[in-house]
Amino acid sequence: MKHAILISTILILSSCGGSSSTEEATPPTVVATTPNNPSQGTVLEQRCSDTTLIEVIADGLGGSTETQTENSEACGYEDPPQYGTPMAVQTAQTKHKPWLTLSFLFLRN
Repeated sequence: MKHAILISTILILSSCGGSSSTEEATPPTVVATTPNNPSQGTVLEQRCSDTTLIEVIADGLGGSTETQTENSEACGYEDPPQYGTPMAVQTAQTKHKPWLTLSFLFLRN
């Protein structure tokens, strides 16, 4: 029984190329692939958090960095008006003197 198992194993190995031979084995072909990373500086993502612009920027090596720009116009930020800019004008007429008009000018501090 042991001889039958040994003979079957030898036959299987021989048919699979497991026997010794004088031929040299061909080394496997290695195909190098270049990663397809976005170029450095490529904007991968943009989003707003209130008026802060958050950008995810590729580093060219498969990673990224996140930058934050506060008070970004892209996120709806508007500069406050300069000092002395009229903010509202309200006009009123008096009951007793209709020819008299009062105007109030509210200025930014």
